[in-house]
Formats: sequence, structure tokens, C-alpha cells
Amino acid sequence: MSRTKVLIVDDDVTSRTLLRRVLEQDDIEIVAVASNGPRALEYVESLQPDVVILDIDMPGVNSLDVLEEVGQRWPDVAVIVSSGHTAEGAGRTLEALSLGAVDYVTKPQGDDGDVLSMDRLGAEILPRVRNVGRGSRHEPKLKSAIPTPSPTRTSHVHPCTREAEVVVIGISTGGPNALVEFIPRLDAKLPVPVLIVQHMPPVFTKTLAKRLDSLSSIDVSEAMDGEGLHAGHVYIAPGGSHMEVAPGEERPTIRLHGGPPVNSCRPAADPLFESAVSVYGDRVLALVMTGMGFDGLEGCAKVKQSGGQVLTQTEDTCVVWGMPRAVVEAGLSDGEIPLHQFSAELSARVQDQAHQVPKGPQVA
Repeated sequence: MSRTKVLIVDDDVTSRTLLRRVLEQDDIEIVAVASNGPRALEYVESLQPDVVILDIDMPGVNSLDVLEEVGQRWPDVAVIVSSGHTAEGAGRTLEALSLGAVDYVTKPQGDDGDVLSMDRLGAEILPRVRNVGRGSRHEPKLKSAIPTPSPTRTSHVHPCTREAEVVVIGISTGGPNALVEFIPRLDAKLPVPVLIVQHMPPVFTKTLAKRLDSLSSIDVSEAMDGEGLHAGHVYIAPGGSHMEVAPGEERPTIRLHGGPPVNSCRPAADPLFESAVSVYGDRVLALVMTGMGFDGLEGCAKVKQSGGQVLTQTEDTCVVWGMPRAVVEAGLSDGEIPLHQFSAELSARVQDQAHQVPKGPQVA
């Protein structure tokens, strides 16, 4: 099996060296490094890499233009963007994903080149490069960052047997674009709260929440510890914190904490799903959408055991069909739904509480 060929594009020599050291630990061939956009495009044309790792914060270089040109001229070349942990970097990263980047990594904080930085960067970037590279053995190759909608709804969708009082969502690779497609379609008068775990670092989740809020009629915000859950509101777990549902005096509330990573993630979907079951019982609707790995699988098992509902995103509309696949293959999915139909399916499965007084938690 051929090795994955990678081109590194970064103006900082320390970052380039660190990336090379991390990637060369794996079965990856670094075909070249470039410090500017024009040289990067020359290398893509002459060396035909499988993956380009592109710094989007290079001074004097419009990296987004480089990204767009690669996408137009070499659509089979996957681009992973890298950026710092800043609000500006988060905004540019989300823009890069909307322009066709298949994924992103954040540059390590701390001492340049130290063992901890290498470990953190390796944990982030190696799974992404493996999944992007041609001939990957691990999961399906990443698809276009903007999936093409399916013409028809998939079959074998189990009908709604009980109306949900809360919606919980687990999503990862490809998630920002999928959420931009999905959340703005939700009605502002949706009669239930929606809680989302998107695998992203701090700052990035706040930027994502602001972007979704600006595009949607429904309210979207980054979740705050202790706030009560309200119908018609979307809550996004802050990067670096697990989000759980907890009982409250008048209504269920949000609990944020920095417990150990689950499935190598914090936030993770499993703690959210399991806590929702403990409060709402069989009135939970769980959605598992595009992403690598299997986060959400154990939580979905708890949802199903309690009598709740689980929906998964169809393979053809996922950037990576990893998380949904794990749920489907475990026999836990009540239906595989194309991305563009999630909002309608969700609305059909939630309880109309418009004329009801908000109820307190159903503590299991």
C-alpha cells in the first residue's frame, strides 16, 4: 500500500519542523515543505500530494486564496488547515472549512518542539491525515467539505413512537459545515431545547455559536454552567468542557465540567447523551452526525435502553461516516437521515409544548 504524501505549507520554521517530526513517526511521506503560497502551488502541481497541511495565519499570504486555487485545480488533493487558538484564527478556520478544507488542527501551545507539544499535535493531526490519505485503512476517505444532498430520504426509518422533550447531538469532523446547513433550518418556535457537542477546542466553539446564531432564526449560544434549558434554544458545549444535563428546581439545567476526556474528547457526546437520559428518560432524541471515531455510541445505547430515539446521518452526506457508522452497525439507529432532511425529521419527532407549562426533570 502506498504511503500518504503530504505537503506542509507554513512560514514558521519551528512549526514546519514540528509537523515534520510528528508526521514522520507514521507511515507518511513528506514530499516537500513550503513557506509561501506560490511555492506551495508549484509543489502541488509537480509533486501531486495527497494532503496539504496549510497554515492560514501566514503574514502577507492570503491562505484562503491558496485553498480555493487548490480546490479548483486539484480537487482530489485534501487540505487540512492549521491555526492558532485565537478568535481570529477560529473565524478564519470556519471560513476555510466553508471553502473546501476537509478538516483543521490547532497549533500546540507551550514550549515549541517539546514532547508534550508533539504528543498533542500528533493526537490531533495523525488520525486526520490517515483518514484523508489515499488508500486509508482506518475509515472512509474524507469527502467534500460540503456534501451533496441525497435526492430522496433513505428507507427503513422507524416511525416516531413518542415525542421527544430534548434533542442532543454529537458531531465532529465536517460538523461546522453540517451545522450551518442544519441549524438555520430550525424554527425559532421549536418546542424543545437542542444541545450540541461539536468536537472543537476553546474559542472555536464560541465563534461557531456566534456564526450559527447570525444565520438562524432560532437562538444559538455557547452553553454556560448552571443556565436553565429553554425551548427554542440551541446550546453548544464549550471547547474543553464536558456538557451534561442536570435536574433543576423549575427546569433542567446545564452542567459544565473539566472531567477526564471521554473517547479522547472533551467535550464528548457520551456524557451529554447519558445525562439527558437520567433527566428526560424516554423523551430523548439523539442525533449522531458526521465525524471520526465512535463518540456517542455508548450514549446512544443508553438512549435506546430508556426507550428514546436515535437518528444518524446518511453516509453519502457525511464528510466522515465514522460516528454514525458505529451507531448503525450496533443496530441502534432508528433511521439514517440525509443532512438536508434533519430539520424536518427533528421537528416531526419533538413534543408540541406550546400550550404547556414547562415541566421539571424526570429524575431516573
